[in-house]
Amino acid sequence: MLTGLQLGNFKAFAETQNIPIRPLTLIFGPNSGGKSSILHGLNFARRAMQSGDLEQTDCEGIDLGGFAQYVHRQDTNHQTQLGFNLSVAHLRKETQHRLSGVQHVRVNVGIGLLRDELGVVEMSIATDGEVLLEMEAAHPSSFFTLTPDHLPETDFPQKTIGNGPMTFWIDVVNLQNRVLQAWFSTKFKDLAALQLTSSDWRFLAKHTEEIFDHPCYVERLLPDGLNMVIEPVKPQNAKHLSGAKRKSFLKNYSIRLAAEFLDGLFKDLNLALQRELCRVQHLGPLRWYPTRRILESNGPRSGIDGAGVWESLLQNRSACARVNQSLRRLDMPYELSIRKWKTQGRSISGANLMRELLITDTRNGATVSARDIGVGVSQILPILANAFGTSHHIHSIEQPELHLHPALQAKLGDTFIESALGERKNTFILETHSEHLILRLLRRVRETNDGSRTPVPIKPEDLAVLFVQPTENGSRVLNLPVTPDGDFGVPWPGGFFAERFADLP
Repeated sequence: MLTGLQLGNFKAFAETQNIPIRPLTLIFGPNSGGKSSILHGLNFARRAMQSGDLEQTDCEGIDLGGFAQYVHRQDTNHQTQLGFNLSVAHLRKETQHRLSGVQHVRVNVGIGLLRDELGVVEMSIATDGEVLLEMEAAHPSSFFTLTPDHLPETDFPQKTIGNGPMTFWIDVVNLQNRVLQAWFSTKFKDLAALQLTSSDWRFLAKHTEEIFDHPCYVERLLPDGLNMVIEPVKPQNAKHLSGAKRKSFLKNYSIRLAAEFLDGLFKDLNLALQRELCRVQHLGPLRWYPTRRILESNGPRSGIDGAGVWESLLQNRSACARVNQSLRRLDMPYELSIRKWKTQGRSISGANLMRELLITDTRNGATVSARDIGVGVSQILPILANAFGTSHHIHSIEQPELHLHPALQAKLGDTFIESALGERKNTFILETHSEHLILRLLRRVRETNDGSRTPVPIKPEDLAVLFVQPTENGSRVLNLPVTPDGDFGVPWPGGFFAERFADLP
């Protein structure tokens, strides 16, 4: 599970900022302060992991303009920093075994120019805040080819040819890291009948550079194993070795153990990050305004403007039913349904059918157009469809309160709570200006703490409230902790929506 994001030298951010990700993460701040940079950074990582594209010009409506534009202050001498915190408890069992006893692993990558070629040029891994290893790129290769069995099974399409990848070498290894200590101790004991002594560890520390002299490729964001075929380390009885023979055995056996460890670790983290980032879905601030008739034949299928949601509703009656439930909870008097009829020259599942999404005004039973129900209703439908039509997704949404009056903004808070903390287990990262939305969430935290009856309980640890504050040296992300009584543990920067009080008599 992705529990945190780091961004540095990216758009509005100079110094690397730590951005916690909770089931509900709200981002506030002034216009042009850098709020959208957080959402764009997350989606940049998703696309980079998906395709290997680090320029990302005009991708799915988010045009970052290339590295020369998204690097902070267009200074291409610097590297853009991306970091990811992963909860080990939610990773595969193989990964949990390799990182036994660790709660969180953090992976950081630096993206920059090496010999005028853009790529990932440095990388580091830390476990529970303790450095494990650091790596840097040596040189980019000109072309590469990947076969289908080279990549782990994910939802991402496989990249077959392109620029790079970068060849990486390990620069720093912390042999005192408890993960490495446990790995080598266990392997030597189980496979070689050796109990490592303090003298053995000092010897291994002197030869760390040779032991971990294993290159790898980075063609997306993370390496996918080593540049070699890894043979399983075979058991050998070295219990009675001593002196020079013991040292020679320690060194040679450690080289093979290190290769097995690194190859497995890189594959585990690569797959884990791919699986996390493929869950990200972005909804921009300028959402599609539906046509008068929403037909299967004329509805767009993709895009960050939410247009694809309408097409998905045409294909999914259960999603329509869930959206209708949420519309009723929001006291919005409309209901969706799907109408089919036969047409000529078109075959779907053996029949010539056309689908149309109908909207009924429940107050009088009249069928109305999406153009006649009000812009606010049409703009909230993609949010409701994402909230109740998906599970275990990460939804980054810009201005969810768009065109909604205050009461609906507050009720939208309950919608997010239900989708995030109910059975659907979605994650929401919301860039917003809505005072009503945050007040509803704080109220639910307070009610949960008081033991009051709430639709879905919410605790302070389920909620992250961030304030992006611009400064002369780049924007800063301030984490405003929420207390159990539904208040903030620190003062809101400049006052909590102080403009309202300034205008009161």
